[in-house]
Amino acid sequence: MLERIATRDTNPFGKTAEQRDQIVADTAEAEPLLRVWATVEINNLKPLADVVDQQAAFAGPSSNKIHFRCRP
Repeated sequence: MLERIATRDTNPFGKTAEQRDQIVADTAEAEPLLRVWATVEINNLKPLADVVDQQAAFAGPSSNKIHFRCRP
């Protein structure tokens, strides 16, 4: 996350050492709470097609006639 924040040019937050320290502290506090209540955890560092497939599998079958897939 810090690498992405350091290289983005759309938002100045996270460029100083103090801001990065705050991001690390906030993440360390919030992540465990999110994991306790999460129904599913999806690793978005995987290829996009895998992330979409995992989300679709969690969502279950669709009653719609239109289905989207990222894989060829």
